[in-house]
Amino acid sequence: MTPSRAGRSILASVVATVAALALAGGVAVHPASATGQSAPSPRPESLPPPDAPADTLAAPRSGQLAAAAVDTRSIPQRLTAAGKDPALGSRVSAVVIDASTGAVIYSRNASLALMPASNEKLTTAFVAIATMARNKTLLTHVKTNSTKSTVWLVGGGDPGLTVTRAREMAATTRSALARAGVKSVAVRVDDSLFPAPTSAIGWKTSYIPGDVTPVRALVVGGRDVMDTGLDAGVIFSNELKRLGISVSSTARAKVAPGATTLDSATSLYVGTLVAQLINTSNNDYAENIHRQSSLAAGKGATWAAANGHALAVLKARGVNTSGFAVQDGSGLSRSNRLSGATMTSLLLGARRDAAINQVFYAPTGMPTAGVSGTLKTRFATADTSCARGKVRAKTGWLSDVVSLSGTAYGVDGRERIFSIVENGASSPTAARLAIERFATAATGCNPA
Repeated sequence: MTPSRAGRSILASVVATVAALALAGGVAVHPASATGQSAPSPRPESLPPPDAPADTLAAPRSGQLAAAAVDTRSIPQRLTAAGKDPALGSRVSAVVIDASTGAVIYSRNASLALMPASNEKLTTAFVAIATMARNKTLLTHVKTNSTKSTVWLVGGGDPGLTVTRAREMAATTRSALARAGVKSVAVRVDDSLFPAPTSAIGWKTSYIPGDVTPVRALVVGGRDVMDTGLDAGVIFSNELKRLGISVSSTARAKVAPGATTLDSATSLYVGTLVAQLINTSNNDYAENIHRQSSLAAGKGATWAAANGHALAVLKARGVNTSGFAVQDGSGLSRSNRLSGATMTSLLLGARRDAAINQVFYAPTGMPTAGVSGTLKTRFATADTSCARGKVRAKTGWLSDVVSLSGTAYGVDGRERIFSIVENGASSPTAARLAIERFATAATGCNPA
């Protein structure tokens, strides 16, 4: 799928402007149209249903800022000051643009590609909705052979399959076996939709398990175990046993040709899964969706195929991919590279694409400062609390990486897209607070 010619032109102009600013270092620029009104944002919606309440950034209530301390600096001036915070260190890439015009408001090392940590999940989410329908579902099947002596649990890559649903499928299976007079079966797990798991380039061995599980096409209850496929088979087998069916063995094997379906479990919509992975920064969801996108495009589910597909989609959609490198879907890889210019280009494209925008800004999507997701407890200091409810952004955190990218609703009524990524600050905690101050500056709100 490719963007309209107008969309390509807009994104191209943003890229060109950002690139020019990058040559000059950190520079603040007033929007091209200081008097223009921002275009109304497309209405986000929950998935499902399509007519759920909107959850866009709320404009400040009348008089809300009346008691706040007055800061007479312009928003570009505030951004310039916040972008110079020593806590950020020297390896920083930051860009702020006007969401309506695409004009660059602030830039510091715009094209410097750094480790993005979980900001990488925004590219995974973008690629997923650009590739798959939001209402696509993933199916987990229970199949059996003609004699019903073997039962296969076949994974479809649903990262959200619950223990309750797995037990319900076991109950359905037990009923079918009872009708056939079968009292004992062998349980087999088929999770071959994805290749045998390997670590991504750039993953630390300490990440598995804990931060991420080996990526398999079958998992129940999001359990953090080394072999989620066999673990799912054991859960299913134990329920069969509880229901009176003897299980001779549980092992991994591909489903036999001609096997018939006894039951199927349908996942949440892909759009809902993607919104959730953004909101909670779920690494396992991200790695699953990374592969699902590639499979949907007919590219396969290997690391190379999924990474190549992601890059191809971003280029086709006009996203600035200069310096961009992708090695996984979650952002855990220390070999990923992404700049502020790339991320603001991607977020501008997302804001102007109805399908992607509605997933990114669903109520369960992009975290809201002080309200939801990974930003629920953030923006809690005196100099950032005025931005609570005014910033929706994806967080990123590794031992030496802090990032934040999203949208900020300004007190002037304008929406701004921002991205700030830093690597190697002496104190990641101090850098995180500095980044929150930077996002607060993008709103123009005054600390109480």
